[in-house]
Amino acid sequence: MDPKERRSSTRKPIKLAAQLDLGNGQTLPCQIADFCAEGLFVRYSGDTSRKLDQLLKAGSAKDLLVRFRSTDGRQRHELYVDVRRRIDGAMGVSFARTNPDAINAMLRLVGSDRDQDRVSLKAPSDRVQFVLHQAAKAVVQHIEPLMDTALAQMIASLKATAQQAANNQQANELMDAAGQFEARQRVIWLQMVKSLESPLKPAPKGAPGAELAVVDKSEFEDWLTLRVMVTKADTQYRGDLLQLKLRLDKLGVSNSTGHHNPLGPALICEAFHAGLSQLKASREVEKICLRVFDKAILKNLEPMYQELNNILIRHGVLPDLDLTKYLSDQPAPGSKPAPAPSPDKTAPDPEKTAPDSDSEPTPNASAKESTMRSRISGQRSSSEFRGYSSAAKTAFATVRSLLGTLSSSRAARGDPEPVAFAPGARELSVGEFHKQLQKMQVEAAPVEDNITLRERVVERIKESGEHALAEEQQATLDVVDRFFSSVVESPKLSDYARERMRSLEVPVLKVVMRDPEFFEDRDSPVRGVMDRLAQLGVRGGRINPVVQRRVDELIQRINADFEQDTGVFDGAVGELDMLIDRQNLVYRRNVERVTAAAEGAQKVAESKQAVSQVLDQKLGGQKIPRAVLSLLDGGWRDLLSLTWIRQGEESPLWQDYLSVVDSLMTFSQDPESNVNLPELLRVIQDGLASISSNHMPSSQIRDELKQFLVRSPAAPVEMVEVPLSKSKEPSE
Repeated sequence: MDPKERRSSTRKPIKLAAQLDLGNGQTLPCQIADFCAEGLFVRYSGDTSRKLDQLLKAGSAKDLLVRFRSTDGRQRHELYVDVRRRIDGAMGVSFARTNPDAINAMLRLVGSDRDQDRVSLKAPSDRVQFVLHQAAKAVVQHIEPLMDTALAQMIASLKATAQQAANNQQANELMDAAGQFEARQRVIWLQMVKSLESPLKPAPKGAPGAELAVVDKSEFEDWLTLRVMVTKADTQYRGDLLQLKLRLDKLGVSNSTGHHNPLGPALICEAFHAGLSQLKASREVEKICLRVFDKAILKNLEPMYQELNNILIRHGVLPDLDLTKYLSDQPAPGSKPAPAPSPDKTAPDPEKTAPDSDSEPTPNASAKESTMRSRISGQRSSSEFRGYSSAAKTAFATVRSLLGTLSSSRAARGDPEPVAFAPGARELSVGEFHKQLQKMQVEAAPVEDNITLRERVVERIKESGEHALAEEQQATLDVVDRFFSSVVESPKLSDYARERMRSLEVPVLKVVMRDPEFFEDRDSPVRGVMDRLAQLGVRGGRINPVVQRRVDELIQRINADFEQDTGVFDGAVGELDMLIDRQNLVYRRNVERVTAAAEGAQKVAESKQAVSQVLDQKLGGQKIPRAVLSLLDGGWRDLLSLTWIRQGEESPLWQDYLSVVDSLMTFSQDPESNVNLPELLRVIQDGLASISSNHMPSSQIRDELKQFLVRSPAAPVEMVEVPLSKSKEPSE
């Protein structure tokens, strides 16, 4: 019977991020994999497993505490548990105390997840299904050659970046990724085709953007990167996409996923991201690939959208569609166009007014032509400006929309507002909110693990009893809070790095309040500081105490000096780079020492393998004199191994030491053979002396060799059988 089936109640599967309190002040990340009325099944990392081992040995692993939060982050639940059984990376626990509220919260989560299965929806009719099939086929045919080119460029870009990498570890990671791309191009493309051929998908839970309600690891940044790419492409092809959207609306086709167009750039981006996820690539590799994808694919979609419109036109869907009433930079139907210059007044006939080569234009004609050019140029500039302005506003709105996703998803689900301030409380102005944040930042109190940024800020505002946060301020606070939750829960970060990251929560919130494009600005010095802290604090690494003190001083300086100018972060980036270089130098030296030791151990193993093989060839499966075996076991094998390492198997010394074995075997078979016994004994003595502190072989070896070499020809020799060695070739 499966150990997971020992609970009498029905188990309910769930994937719920949680924390495991070990009872000694430590909390470690884990995941609740399933639950029932009696207990939980919890998964965790190897680091957590090792710490649990220590507690179990000490007999102090009773009444462990498992914590988790509701999806909106407003409620925290705790479950006291006892360990019942353990397997590698997981354990089954029973409830030490009952907590019906926590069980009900997990039941609600299970019920809500049931509606999130990603399956294709059916088209409204067979005719529409046929049209969509043709459209999806056209998308695949257009994207396939572009992807062939893009994948080749991604491989080249990964290799080029690897050559410029700051360290060998990063270079190896990029080269490995390039190799995976070369080997699994077909896998990526087939996964993309599955997504491209089923553009209709059901709505995710809640309103558009609600999928960010729980941010998992780096999904926050992935989501934002894709949304920015989609928005830029939507802006670039807005004319063709608007026609396509109107025609699909006419057919009654929509995917309800929050994207304006089921065949729009979002479909292409998400399909590629699904294919890329098959490789489980690192964040750095994904960045490189997404940059290439943006240039090679998203910049070349115009012919595809023109063809998709033509497919619908051929099926009679709005063949005479007029976009002028939808586009702001075009005159509406029925409106009077800008008055064109009359032929006889503003734009003279070229044939009548063009000057001869030796004539000069009249002042009147020059003035008229100048006026016409100015008017046409002004109209064009105005149209271009409106287009650029629209594109800029759309791109800016992408990041701004992120700040409203959480509040809109709550409203769509009918959830109550997350924060209830005192009745009649006045909303803080931007300046007042900034002052409150500045006070929190300067105080720089230690941040407790179980207190979120959102809870800290709201508690601060509530302390006054008469103030409240505006809706936009709450939305911004929610996003930054989710962002830090995803960062500090990363399994790649050490506890030290998590604590230092959380010390920057308030400064980052102030930056986002002033500049909502912070999450899109990859060159921001604030992000640079966070990236470098993560690099220094990678899990499993060991930070030098001197480096720790310098990092702590930098963070204290940021909290003390930062108000609005991010220059303090610029200075911190430079100092952190120096610390990283110092740590990388120490790391490289350690690697070199470990490598040298490993190479030495490998060399010893190879030498022993070589000695065993050559002795197998000479003695294996035979009976040999006991004196020869005593010599081999008494140091001659070690001498051969050492000689192989120092001199090599082509050296004369190696051959001399092997010839000793041959001579002894020859003498054992024919005592009358021509063997120079004095020279043989001298070589044996010198060889054994070179690996021993004594200058003479051991008394046992000397006695056995003496009896063997000076015996009478008729005296019997004690023989022993030498089995074949069981040694194997060393594994790669």
